[in-house]
Amino acid sequence: SAMAWMSRRSQDFKADSVVVNMLLDAAAQAGRAEEAEVLFFAAKKMGFAATPHSFGSVLHSLAKAGKSTEAIAWLERMDMEQVEPNAICYGAVIDACAKSGQPNAAVMVFQQMQLRKLQPDLVVFGGIVHAFSQLGQVADAALWLKEAEASKLKPNLIIYNSIISASARAGNPKQADEVLVKVCER
Repeated sequence: SAMAWMSRRSQDFKADSVVVNMLLDAAAQAGRAEEAEVLFFAAKKMGFAATPHSFGSVLHSLAKAGKSTEAIAWLERMDMEQVEPNAICYGAVIDACAKSGQPNAAVMVFQQMQLRKLQPDLVVFGGIVHAFSQLGQVADAALWLKEAEASKLKPNLIIYNSIISASARAGNPKQADEVLVKVCER
Protein backbone atom coordinates (compact mmCIF):
# COMPACT_ATOMS: atom_id res chain seq x y z
CA SER A 1 0.00 0.00 0.00
CA ALA A 2 1.00 3.64 -0.27
CA MET A 3 1.45 3.89 3.48
CA ALA A 4 3.80 0.91 3.49
CA TRP A 5 5.90 2.60 0.84
CA MET A 6 5.94 5.86 2.79
CA SER A 7 6.90 4.11 6.03
CA ARG A 8 9.96 2.53 4.34
CA ARG A 9 11.31 5.98 3.58
CA SER A 10 13.78 7.52 5.98
CA GLN A 11 12.77 10.47 8.10
CA ASP A 12 15.09 12.61 6.00
CA PHE A 13 13.03 11.83 2.90
CA LYS A 14 11.49 14.93 1.33
CA ALA A 15 8.11 14.06 -0.13
CA ASP A 16 8.25 14.42 -3.91
CA SER A 17 5.07 16.02 -5.25
CA VAL A 18 4.86 13.77 -8.31
CA VAL A 19 5.17 10.58 -6.25
CA VAL A 20 2.78 11.77 -3.54
CA ASN A 21 0.19 12.87 -6.09
CA MET A 22 0.46 9.52 -7.88
CA LEU A 23 -0.10 7.70 -4.59
CA LEU A 24 -3.03 9.97 -3.70
CA ASP A 25 -4.53 9.41 -7.17
CA ALA A 26 -4.22 5.65 -6.75
CA ALA A 27 -5.96 5.76 -3.37
CA ALA A 28 -8.70 7.95 -4.85
CA GLN A 29 -9.24 5.65 -7.84
CA ALA A 30 -9.53 2.69 -5.48
CA GLY A 31 -11.98 4.59 -3.27
CA ARG A 32 -9.73 4.31 -0.23
CA ALA A 33 -10.59 7.60 1.46
CA GLU A 34 -8.97 6.85 4.80
CA GLU A 35 -5.73 5.81 3.14
CA ALA A 36 -5.71 9.00 1.05
CA GLU A 37 -6.20 11.13 4.16
CA VAL A 38 -3.48 9.34 6.14
CA LEU A 39 -1.09 9.52 3.18
CA PHE A 40 -1.79 13.23 2.74
CA PHE A 41 -0.92 14.00 6.36
CA ALA A 42 2.14 11.73 6.35
CA ALA A 43 3.43 13.45 3.22
CA LYS A 44 2.83 16.88 4.78
CA LYS A 45 4.98 15.83 7.75
CA MET A 46 7.73 14.98 5.24
CA GLY A 47 7.60 18.45 3.69
CA PHE A 48 5.03 17.91 0.94
CA ALA A 49 3.48 21.17 -0.26
CA ALA A 50 -0.17 20.43 -1.00
CA THR A 51 -1.66 21.58 -4.31
CA PRO A 52 -5.21 21.73 -5.65
CA HIS A 53 -4.43 18.42 -7.38
CA SER A 54 -3.44 16.66 -4.15
CA PHE A 55 -6.46 18.01 -2.31
CA GLY A 56 -8.58 17.03 -5.30
CA SER A 57 -7.41 13.43 -5.03
CA VAL A 58 -8.44 13.28 -1.38
CA LEU A 59 -11.77 14.90 -2.29
CA HIS A 60 -12.37 12.34 -5.06
CA SER A 61 -11.69 9.49 -2.65
CA LEU A 62 -14.22 10.98 -0.22
CA ALA A 63 -16.72 11.44 -3.06
CA LYS A 64 -16.41 7.78 -4.04
CA ALA A 65 -17.20 6.89 -0.44
CA GLY A 66 -20.12 9.35 -0.30
CA LYS A 67 -18.56 11.22 2.63
CA SER A 68 -19.97 14.70 2.10
CA THR A 69 -19.32 16.07 5.58
CA GLU A 70 -15.66 15.09 5.37
CA ALA A 71 -15.36 16.45 1.82
CA ILE A 72 -16.77 19.82 2.88
CA ALA A 73 -14.30 19.88 5.79
CA TRP A 74 -11.43 19.21 3.36
CA LEU A 75 -12.61 22.09 1.18
CA GLU A 76 -12.45 24.31 4.27
CA ARG A 77 -8.98 22.91 5.02
CA MET A 78 -7.87 24.14 1.60
CA ASP A 79 -8.80 27.67 2.64
CA MET A 80 -6.97 27.29 5.95
CA GLU A 81 -3.86 26.15 4.09
CA GLN A 82 -4.29 28.92 1.49
CA VAL A 83 -4.61 26.48 -1.39
CA GLU A 84 -7.13 27.80 -3.91
CA PRO A 85 -9.74 25.14 -4.78
CA ASN A 86 -10.43 24.72 -8.48
CA ALA A 87 -13.64 23.67 -10.24
CA ILE A 88 -12.56 20.01 -10.08
CA CYS A 89 -12.30 20.19 -6.29
CA TYR A 90 -15.76 21.70 -6.04
CA GLY A 91 -17.12 19.08 -8.44
CA ALA A 92 -15.76 16.30 -6.22
CA VAL A 93 -17.41 17.78 -3.13
CA ILE A 94 -20.71 18.16 -4.97
CA ASP A 95 -20.39 14.53 -6.09
CA ALA A 96 -19.87 13.50 -2.46
CA CYS A 97 -23.00 15.46 -1.49
CA ALA A 98 -24.98 13.77 -4.27
CA LYS A 99 -23.85 10.30 -3.25
CA SER A 100 -24.76 10.94 0.38
CA GLY A 101 -28.23 12.30 -0.47
CA GLN A 102 -27.43 15.89 0.53
CA PRO A 103 -28.73 18.09 -2.32
CA ASN A 104 -28.92 21.23 -0.19
CA ALA A 105 -25.27 20.82 0.80
CA ALA A 106 -24.45 20.40 -2.91
CA VAL A 107 -26.22 23.69 -3.66
CA MET A 108 -24.31 25.40 -0.83
CA VAL A 109 -21.01 24.18 -2.30
CA PHE A 110 -22.15 25.35 -5.76
CA GLN A 111 -22.80 28.83 -4.32
CA GLN A 112 -19.32 28.90 -2.78
CA MET A 113 -17.92 27.97 -6.16
CA GLN A 114 -19.76 30.85 -7.79
CA LEU A 115 -18.43 33.29 -5.18
CA ARG A 116 -14.95 32.32 -6.37
CA LYS A 117 -15.99 33.03 -9.97
CA LEU A 118 -15.32 29.43 -11.03
CA GLN A 119 -17.28 28.09 -13.98
CA PRO A 120 -19.35 24.98 -13.24
CA ASP A 121 -19.17 22.15 -15.72
CA LEU A 122 -21.53 19.25 -16.46
CA VAL A 123 -20.08 17.23 -13.58
CA VAL A 124 -21.15 19.96 -11.16
CA PHE A 125 -24.64 20.37 -12.60
CA GLY A 126 -25.02 16.62 -13.01
CA GLY A 127 -24.13 16.08 -9.37
CA ILE A 128 -26.78 18.52 -8.19
CA VAL A 129 -29.41 17.10 -10.55
CA HIS A 130 -28.55 13.59 -9.38
CA ALA A 131 -28.71 14.60 -5.71
CA PHE A 132 -32.25 15.95 -6.07
CA SER A 133 -33.35 13.12 -8.37
CA GLN A 134 -32.20 10.46 -5.92
CA LEU A 135 -34.51 11.88 -3.27
CA GLY A 136 -37.43 12.14 -5.70
CA GLN A 137 -37.28 15.94 -5.74
CA VAL A 138 -37.92 16.05 -9.45
CA ALA A 139 -38.98 19.71 -9.63
CA ASP A 140 -35.71 20.82 -8.02
CA ALA A 141 -33.73 18.49 -10.29
CA ALA A 142 -35.50 19.96 -13.33
CA LEU A 143 -34.63 23.50 -12.17
CA TRP A 144 -30.96 22.56 -12.05
CA LEU A 145 -31.23 20.99 -15.51
CA LYS A 146 -32.53 24.37 -16.72
CA GLU A 147 -29.61 26.09 -14.95
CA ALA A 148 -27.19 23.86 -16.85
CA GLU A 149 -28.93 24.63 -20.14
CA ALA A 150 -28.98 28.38 -19.35
CA SER A 151 -25.23 28.31 -18.72
CA LYS A 152 -24.77 27.22 -22.34
CA LEU A 153 -23.70 23.72 -21.35
CA LYS A 154 -25.21 20.84 -23.24
CA PRO A 155 -26.51 18.35 -20.65
CA ASN A 156 -25.59 14.77 -21.36
CA LEU A 157 -27.75 11.65 -21.33
CA ILE A 158 -26.72 10.84 -17.76
CA ILE A 159 -28.25 14.09 -16.50
CA TYR A 160 -31.42 13.61 -18.52
CA ASN A 161 -31.71 9.99 -17.46
CA SER A 162 -31.46 10.99 -13.81
CA ILE A 163 -34.57 13.15 -14.15
CA ILE A 164 -36.43 10.65 -16.34
CA SER A 165 -35.83 7.89 -13.78
CA ALA A 166 -36.83 10.10 -10.86
CA SER A 167 -39.98 11.20 -12.69
CA ALA A 168 -40.94 7.60 -13.42
CA ARG A 169 -40.31 6.55 -9.80
CA ALA A 170 -42.42 9.48 -8.59
CA GLY A 171 -45.32 8.38 -10.81
CA ASN A 172 -44.99 11.40 -13.08
CA PRO A 173 -44.79 9.96 -16.60
CA LYS A 174 -45.72 13.32 -18.13
CA GLN A 175 -42.54 14.94 -16.85
CA ALA A 176 -40.50 11.90 -17.90
CA ASP A 177 -41.97 12.23 -21.40
CA GLU A 178 -41.15 15.97 -21.52
CA VAL A 179 -37.53 15.31 -20.65
CA LEU A 180 -37.38 12.43 -23.13
CA VAL A 181 -38.65 14.77 -25.87
CA LYS A 182 -35.79 17.18 -25.02
CA VAL A 183 -33.31 14.34 -25.37
CA CYS A 184 -34.72 13.37 -28.77
CA GLU A 185 -34.59 16.99 -29.98
CA ARG A 186 -30.86 17.24 -29.26
